[in-house]
Amino acid sequence: MFLIDLPNEILRAICEDQRLSQKDLYSITRTCSKLFHISVPYLYRINYLSQDGSAVAWAIKEKRMEMIQRALDSGLDVVRPHHLRLAIEHGPGGLFTKLWEHKAQHGDIPDPNTYKRDESLICIATCYGRHDAVKTLLETGKISTNDRNDALCHAVYNGTPFVLPRVHGASAVTQNYRPIGSLRTAAEFCFERSVIRPAGKNLDDYLETARLLLHHGLEIEHRDEGGRTALHGAVMIGDCQMVELLASYGADPTARVPYSGWTTLHTASLYGCQLEMFELLLRLGADASAVDDERRSPLFWMASLKEPAPVVKALLESGASINADEDRHTPLHEAAARGSVKLVEALVEHGADVNATDRQRATPFYYAVRHAAPSEVIKFLVDHGARTTMTGKLGQGAMLSAAQKGTADTMRAVLENVANLKEVMGWVDLREYKEFPQSLLHVAVIRESQEMIDVIIQFGGHEGYLAKDRGGRLHQGAITGDFALMQSVLDEGASLDADRNRFGRTALVVAIHVGATSSIDWLLKKGAKANARDKTDNKSTPLHHATDRNAIAAVELLLKHGARVGLKNGGGETALHIASWSGAPEIAKMLLESGASIWDQDDEGATPVEYAAIYHRKTVLPLLSEKVGKSRISRRRFREVTSRYGI
Repeated sequence: MFLIDLPNEILRAICEDQRLSQKDLYSITRTCSKLFHISVPYLYRINYLSQDGSAVAWAIKEKRMEMIQRALDSGLDVVRPHHLRLAIEHGPGGLFTKLWEHKAQHGDIPDPNTYKRDESLICIATCYGRHDAVKTLLETGKISTNDRNDALCHAVYNGTPFVLPRVHGASAVTQNYRPIGSLRTAAEFCFERSVIRPAGKNLDDYLETARLLLHHGLEIEHRDEGGRTALHGAVMIGDCQMVELLASYGADPTARVPYSGWTTLHTASLYGCQLEMFELLLRLGADASAVDDERRSPLFWMASLKEPAPVVKALLESGASINADEDRHTPLHEAAARGSVKLVEALVEHGADVNATDRQRATPFYYAVRHAAPSEVIKFLVDHGARTTMTGKLGQGAMLSAAQKGTADTMRAVLENVANLKEVMGWVDLREYKEFPQSLLHVAVIRESQEMIDVIIQFGGHEGYLAKDRGGRLHQGAITGDFALMQSVLDEGASLDADRNRFGRTALVVAIHVGATSSIDWLLKKGAKANARDKTDNKSTPLHHATDRNAIAAVELLLKHGARVGLKNGGGETALHIASWSGAPEIAKMLLESGASIWDQDDEGATPVEYAAIYHRKTVLPLLSEKVGKSRISRRRFREVTSRYGI
């Protein structure tokens, strides 16, 4: 007798047999359609019990409604709690309610306040804008107050206005949700989420969400922890539509932020809003003449504006003050410090004094120099009559700051226009200025900016450098590339290696520091010792200095003229040690090709391999590994060192 000829009752008994494996049951279902329809409930039961309902989960994710319906019609409880979440996240509208009702029919209604990743079902439904799921969950009457409040915040955050009235109708709190008012949340995310918004979301959803919150009685002047109102939040994100909506419900455009005194116009300036926002705020009644707690008008905070000129004009015509604050600091001082070319131009065009001085007698030109403003700002101030004398320690400090922070173009513009160039370049005895014990060239050398070094030398900065280090004429020639000067010194009987500065460094080392490659070549050809040590405890050689500066051309010249790669400095380091920790593969390769050992130890017993491993110099380690050799001991040693530091 064939299996398919058996009565249905016997086939059901076979399917219900607990000893029947899942594989056997699948084989039976493939026999014919009659057996398939008989065994469907048992297939879902086995899947539900042994695989956590993976079949239904797959059907929900793939939106296979006919398969989901077949599972529900099986007469069994095939819905797991995670299926409800999947229905919210992936299923079509109405699926959640259908699954929930199926669960209820079997008397197994889950707790709606259960959490997954700190989110309840109603919060997930609100995030995905599932109106039917929110309605079903609220009708259970079991949603906790905290979950209702969370759902309200999610509705605001995600811009789901059709969900919000239902959540709010369930007595969710609209005021002071956590530390942030729900309305301000809507205002802050309105612009950002309208630019990068989820599928199906648009700006109007967020505006409607805010309108509904206001309609339900949200306090319009509610403030966050920073004291900002919703109107400040809308201004911060530059959303004029939200500002108009809030104003229509009575938001105060003159409201101030505590502790700073900022008005909405100050906020618009600080966050770089466009002219449209300023015109809107002024039309709504914002006071352009209002100053903050430091007596600063909105003009002080406009450095981030892309097109400040029309905004400056609009504010000044509406009564904004271009005058100084309590420290005699003007908007032009601030604009110069911020390096805003267009703002500087706009302020000067509308009458700002280019020579106004603050309490320290510093002018806008001083601020532009100290904060390393773009060269365009420097030149514009000079062209419009700015005084360019940088007096005393204050002036020298500004110059040092420009050398430290600025570009070569900025420094060139400054040096071309400073009236008392000799003074601020450090041509006087720098020991008088204990606060600023460096010259401009020292700062440029420390920065290792060759462009800056070249500009400063071009304008005579080497004299301040020499005064500080007490270097002689040979050093001067080495820095400037003046071969005639150096030759005249040699003709007078001077020794290339005897003329040293206060750090015990030769002219060759000084040339390496300032990147004067032509001087390095000239000095070596004239007999400068490539292995002369500094007369200090460091005892570095020119090769150490060149490697430390990553001066590839200098290293190449030194090796060509007999520099010894195995010499150690006062700490026992070879040049390869320095190249290894600084990550200079080009120099490391040249040193290795010249015979440098990867196993030389410093005074602490560390090798170049360890230096490269400690600092994870992955560009240098392959070069070092090539020099390990074929010895098993050396290879094991190399692996042990690198693995110790996670390489």
